[in-house]
Amino acid sequence: MTSHSFYDALVFDLDGTAIESALAATPSDLLKHTVATTSSLTLFAATGRSVLAALPVLQALELKTPCAISGGAQVIDPQSGNILWQSTIHRSTIQQLFAICQNVPYEIIYAHELGGEKVKASDKPLVDETPSIYILKVPLDEAPDIVASISTIESLKAIIVPSWTPACSDIHITNIDATKERAVTEILAMIEISKEKTIGIGDSANDIELFKAVGHKIAMGNAIDDLKELADEIAGSLENDGLVQVIKKYAA
Repeated sequence: MTSHSFYDALVFDLDGTAIESALAATPSDLLKHTVATTSSLTLFAATGRSVLAALPVLQALELKTPCAISGGAQVIDPQSGNILWQSTIHRSTIQQLFAICQNVPYEIIYAHELGGEKVKASDKPLVDETPSIYILKVPLDEAPDIVASISTIESLKAIIVPSWTPACSDIHITNIDATKERAVTEILAMIEISKEKTIGIGDSANDIELFKAVGHKIAMGNAIDDLKELADEIAGSLENDGLVQVIKKYAA
């Protein structure tokens, strides 16, 4: 059996793994203490949140290692928010996306607009580029059809993720090469730690890509079934401090 000390890094999702799935959610004092007192593992995050929503959580955890945000479209310094790497959607592709989504009645935002004005695609002004686009508050039964339509654009990837609004999903849209797998791989190269010596833990669909970038895969107890089926290990749920338990176990 592989010893816990074999691993050098642990990358974790935020919503549903480190914090509750809510815009204003903050990490628990227990998690902050655990992160602050862990020195044998390099800890960093990979989240679907844009910089405006992710940075307060990353700063609260006092993470120092680069983190992946916007579903893997960007890598940032978790204290300053400075972009270290990114893959963006360009204007012509955004135009194609909006043409497909012109009759979709749900709110759509660019990554930099979280917390700002949200309008339908038919009313959305074009920008030259953006790391990601979000369609918000989509009823659960409608999200798969919208994703299928977006997937006809070969250069884009659309993933259904839990919404901060009950009984709804959000759709995260990025370049096809902008995934948690790609971003985590970029981070591991920056910090010179191998995939084989890295643990990944998450709970939702975009963490399937996270699992591809790590050597040991852990699903939260509250994770979706598809992720649990891919996991090497099932942790405790968010409400039972599953992430804290994993950090303590592998930092021992």
